[in-house]
Amino acid sequence: MQEALSDMEDTAAGVIYLDTVEYVILEQGMEELIPGLRSYLKDSVRVCYGREGIPLEEIARYLSVHKPGRRLAETGEIPVITEEEGRYRIIRK
Repeated sequence: MQEALSDMEDTAAGVIYLDTVEYVILEQGMEELIPGLRSYLKDSVRVCYGREGIPLEEIARYLSVHKPGRRLAETGEIPVITEEEGRYRIIRK
């Protein structure tokens, strides 16, 4: 986890402020990363699944209005963000 965060900081166009993270979008099957994320992010960060290559600018606008119910500190099912014809939807498993 530390290696991935270091790589992100080294390659980002700006400064990374982990204390301002609001959402984490994981690929399905990557939920084993959640315990490691808890060391770096606030418990209130919301978690959901999304496909690889999801357009982050668009999804950020969507998530500002439609918040996934699962938080980093919680257990349970992780919602999935789907996209069809440019429209997004959160599906509760």
